Amino acid sequence: MDSNSPLLQQVLNGESEQDKTHEARAIILCSHDETDSALIRPPKLGPKPDLESFEEASEHNSEEEISQSEAASTFSFTFHALFNHKNFCKASKYTIISLCLNLAPITIYLFDFVTDWVNGFSYWNRREENKDNIFYFALTIFVIVLPAVVMHIFSACWEIEANEDKKKQENKTAGGCCFFFSMALMHILQIGPVYRYVRAAYYGLKSTSRKADLQPALHDHFYRKCHAELADVDFLRMVESFLEAGPQLVLQIYIMVTTLQTPFITVLSCCVSLFGMSTSPVAYERALRIAVQDKVQLSIIGTIVMFLYRVCNITSRVFLHF
Repeated sequence: MDSNSPLLQQVLNGESEQDKTHEARAIILCSHDETDSALIRPPKLGPKPDLESFEEASEHNSEEEISQSEAASTFSFTFHALFNHKNFCKASKYTIISLCLNLAPITIYLFDFVTDWVNGFSYWNRREENKDNIFYFALTIFVIVLPAVVMHIFSACWEIEANEDKKKQENKTAGGCCFFFSMALMHILQIGPVYRYVRAAYYGLKSTSRKADLQPALHDHFYRKCHAELADVDFLRMVESFLEAGPQLVLQIYIMVTTLQTPFITVLSCCVSLFGMSTSPVAYERALRIAVQDKVQLSIIGTIVMFLYRVCNITSRVFLHF
């Protein structure tokens, strides 16, 4: 058959159209299969959460909430124990009155320290008015510095000795460079008694905690440490008052009588020195009686009466010479 015949060309064209139709159907079927598979295929999920880290975070948050609630409960219990009027008459309880009696000497000590130095430099500022003011300045500073050095040497030695005893009980070596550096810096800055008063107040507050209330042995331990600390610092203050406050009081009264001048800062320094000399023996006696439970304890009225007796006694002895 001739390849150019019309019949043969129709047959070939029909076969090519059938092939194109089959190819189009195959493409449509493939596209439907891909669409169906895309619809059936599950969506891609994000990374799997870390359950362990989530549990740790929740435990950490719960521990923080528990610690905050415990701290709030402890604070409220301590606050109630301090202000409980039923404990005011009990010698073995640390109350708000005891806390004030611990913190008041800090104010007295710092106020006495500042007024003495200001009074001393007031003589230096008035050196042109009177040539003797230079001598009064030197004498006033000497009376301030020497007793302070003696008191802080005793305090530092007691701190080192107490630290060594503590380390021996715990079978450890003595304190390192940080301990000695902190002790040296604290006593050079003249705040040794302040540190001891704050530490005594800390032990007293620890004795009023809920844990100490449930354990009488723990309460007695902190209460004894509080008053042992107070006995030490009150003894240091008594030594300092007789070495510094007494001579300072006599010296300033002599200067005022000699110069016939009564500057306000000098009168204030004398009053603070007199107050310090009167309170330090009373505080030491009270701390000793509390530390020794067999002794009769000093009441608040007894403390006031003893303070007034000291004021009158010292005042009469000082002004007797003038």
